[in-house]
Amino acid sequence: MPSSHLLAPRLIAVGSSAGDKPIYLPIRLGAEYCAALSLRQLELRFPLHGKHRARQPLFQMEPGTPFTFHYLNKVLGDMKDTFLPVDVEHGLFTYHSCRIYLATSLGSDPSVSPEHIQAICRWQSTKSLLIYRRMQPHQYVQLLDKANSAVITSYTSVNLPCIDSFDNVGDGTM
Repeated sequence: MPSSHLLAPRLIAVGSSAGDKPIYLPIRLGAEYCAALSLRQLELRFPLHGKHRARQPLFQMEPGTPFTFHYLNKVLGDMKDTFLPVDVEHGLFTYHSCRIYLATSLGSDPSVSPEHIQAICRWQSTKSLLIYRRMQPHQYVQLLDKANSAVITSYTSVNLPCIDSFDNVGDGTM
């Protein structure tokens, strides 16, 4: 494994709905926030091993105490106040919106396959991509512009003249 990445161990039982792929978190020294380094600090501060790690939530308010709905709802509210423009309806933004944003961002790059988006967003089926990946307005306009300037030279067979090959059978022209 490259030293620039931390592999977060899969803490989810095989066959669960959260996916079976490992999560690779890049180490970003000097970044304002780095999930890999934050997880490392958490593990060093509250080390758990073996069965104890498997039974405890990865993110905790304090050892043995998972985050409460009230606390996470407050964090979400703070995120909305920090990142969303004032004219955006804040009630439309949920934690799931982060996955939608990620899928849309990844999908805006034509070199990123649907399978990669599905794996990174930890979705079990490609149906989720059809529902949640959004086309950006500039992509939409580019597609319309391409369609507008396309030169169409193909025809369907019903638009072609009928050629009856039986008319020429036996006269040496076939």
